[in-house]
Amino acid sequence: MQKQAVLLSVTLSALFSPFITQAQIITDVTKATAARDSLLQLAASTRLELSEKTRFEITARRMGARRHVVQGFNPAANPNKLPQDRVQRMNIWKQKTVYLRNGQVKETFVAKINGQKILRERRLNGTTTWLSIGRTQDLYSPTAAGSRNFYGTYTRDGYFTWNGTQYALPKPL
Repeated sequence: MQKQAVLLSVTLSALFSPFITQAQIITDVTKATAARDSLLQLAASTRLELSEKTRFEITARRMGARRHVVQGFNPAANPNKLPQDRVQRMNIWKQKTVYLRNGQVKETFVAKINGQKILRERRLNGTTTWLSIGRTQDLYSPTAAGSRNFYGTYTRDGYFTWNGTQYALPKPL
């Protein structure tokens, strides 16, 4: 009898869970705009925080190259006073800029902390086309007490997710 009750509850939950847990997309302009601005502001503050605490290196194959790569890194401890080229360093972020022949500028930005990608962003001519962020409130110590998680995904079509809630901005006329 108990097995039948468990089987019945599992079957009913499997049947009705898509209707109960289905998320509703928020289309209210003020709420969606505020959430989008929060998402983009968190991405900008993450980039700023990472660039302030790291050193960077610029690589371009030749003068006037179409492709520039900038990598931010934390230099490792150097107790033996080795030359800088022999010291292992931890790459934290990487920004790649490509200048296309038609005048467009494509940028990609990837940030990693402890082997996890916390920020991925694509831009075209300075406008964010895609963004994915997942980080804690305290960037360098994710296990700190009371640390909140922030996560979201953004596309330029106006659809995005911010902390588990889906939003859609209306199309301009």
